[in-house]
Amino acid sequence: MPYDLTPRELEVLRAVGRSENDSAAASLLFVSVLTVEKHLTNITAKMGVETREETLEQARREGLL
Repeated sequence: MPYDLTPRELEVLRAVGRSENDSAAASLLFVSVLTVEKHLTNITAKMGVETREETLEQARREGLL
């Protein structure tokens, strides 16, 4: 997996990319908003960026979404 993302982290990243907010992503995945936020924090760190916007931008650029 790119950036050593787990399959679940990649699933969360894609759900966040499709959703307007973390609550919508959580509903898609049947998890809590806190779970999405924690995964997103881990994903952002693994990708070496600082913000949600940078994470999604980089993921789109690299074809992860």
